[in-house]
Amino acid sequence: MPRIRTIVPEFWEDERFSNVSLPAWLLYIGMKNFADDSGVILANEVIIKSKVFPAREDIRKQQVSGWLKELIENSVLVPFTYENKSYYVMDFSSERIDKPQKSKIPEEVIEKALLSAQTGNSGTFENIPEESGTVENVPAGKDRKGKESKGEDGSTTRTREEPPPPESENFKKFKAWIDANAPNVGKLKEPFTEAQFERIKQDFPIEVIENTLRSMHNYRELLKKYVSANLTFRKWAKKDMEDGKYRKTTGGGTAAGGNSNVSDDYKRNILERILGSGGTGGMQGG
Repeated sequence: MPRIRTIVPEFWEDERFSNVSLPAWLLYIGMKNFADDSGVILANEVIIKSKVFPAREDIRKQQVSGWLKELIENSVLVPFTYENKSYYVMDFSSERIDKPQKSKIPEEVIEKALLSAQTGNSGTFENIPEESGTVENVPAGKDRKGKESKGEDGSTTRTREEPPPPESENFKKFKAWIDANAPNVGKLKEPFTEAQFERIKQDFPIEVIENTLRSMHNYRELLKKYVSANLTFRKWAKKDMEDGKYRKTTGGGTAAGGNSNVSDDYKRNILERILGSGGTGGMQGG
C-alpha cells in the first residue's frame, strides 16, 4: 500500500548519491512511497516501473534495471533474498511513521541485510561467520577435507585445515545456563558463537545480559521473528538501556529500574560466575 514518505534536508547532502544519475535518484524517491514501513520492496523492475512511472511509456524496463544497478553499486539500495524471493531494502532511519505496519520480512533478516552492506558482503553473510553464526562445525571423529592445490608440474598437494579451537569452559557453562534458564534462545537458528559471547561480556553488565536473555526466552514469537541470538540480544539490550530500564549506580555500574521486579539473587547466580568481571560498568564476580 502506497504511503506518504519524508524527505529530510540531509537527504540532498547524502554522498552516496554523488555518483547516481538524476533518473536513478528520482526512481529511489518514488520507491520510498511503495516500500513497506521497514524500507523493503520486491526486487522486480517491471513492478517498480509500473508503480513509480505508470504514465511514462517512454521509460523501458532496461532503463529501470540500469538505474537500480546504480543505486545498488552506490549502497543506496541493498539487495537480499528471503524464502527464494529477491528484495531491496533502503535506509528508513529518517522516517517518522505514524502507526507503522510490520513487514512481512522478519526484522532480523532486514537488519542482517543492512549490516552486510556495511561490511561489504552483499546480502549473503557467508563471509562474516562471527555475525551470522554460520561457522562450520565438523562432527566428532571426522576430519576436515582441506584444500587441494596444483603445482607447476601438475602434482596435487592437499593442505589440511586446522580444526577449530576447543570451546572454553566459560562458554560451555554459558550455553548450559541458556539451556537451563532461557532454552528458546538456544533454539534460534543462529546461536551465540564464542566470539560473540566474549564481546557481550565486555559490552554489557551482568544484569542486562541475564534479564535480556530471559526476556527473549519469554517472547512467544521469538523463534518465528528472529534468527540471530547475538543481533537480537544486542538490539533488545541496547533498547532497554536507552529507555532507562537500568539506572546508573554510585559505583559506576547499572541497576534495574524500580519497575523491573528483579531480585538481588542474580548477583549470586551462576551467570555472574561465568562472566566474571568482564561485564561493563565495574560489575564484579560474587
